[in-house]
Order: sequence, then structure tokens, then C-alpha cells
Amino acid sequence: MRVNRSRFEIIADVLQACLLPRGKTRILRKVKLNSSQANEYLTQLASLGLLSRVEGRYETTEKGREFLSVYSYLGEIIGIPAAPLPAMKVFNPLAYAKHKP
Repeated sequence: MRVNRSRFEIIADVLQACLLPRGKTRILRKVKLNSSQANEYLTQLASLGLLSRVEGRYETTEKGREFLSVYSYLGEIIGIPAAPLPAMKVFNPLAYAKHKP
């Protein structure tokens, strides 16, 4: 039985696929989306600043990398293993919390 992916899972998959610049066809095949779904996600993620588009190729921006880092961290907290993110520092919000003596 196949379980449907959440919107966040699909977003993370798209951003992960675009860590290297990729064309739309390669993205939709890698992430297993149809053309209309790919258009919707790519347009939305680009408008949010999570992806950039240069010469017909999409690439994850620094903001998109931050999303992936936080997404991975949250998965660790709740015990959901995520695919390893290549050469990325995992964001730990607790490291930024102000500690009072």
C-alpha cells in the first residue's frame, strides 16, 4: 500500500533534487510528479525564494537550503529518518536559544 506524501515532503524532495541545477523534466522524474504538479511546485517555490531559475534550470537557494536543514532537524526530533543532505550544516534552533543562568 502506498502512502501519499505530504506537501512538506514534496517540497523537501523538490528542494533536494535542485541542490544541483536541474531542468524541469529531470526534477519531475526524480521527484515523481506530473507536469502540472511540477509547474505548481516550481512556481510556488521560486516565488517564495526557495528556488532560483536561471536559463531554464532550477537551483535551491540559500533560503531553500535553510528549509531543508530545519526540515531534517524536525524529522530527527520526531524520529523520521530523512535522506542525508550533502555537505549541509543542520540547523539547531536550540543552539540559538538564549540561556539564562
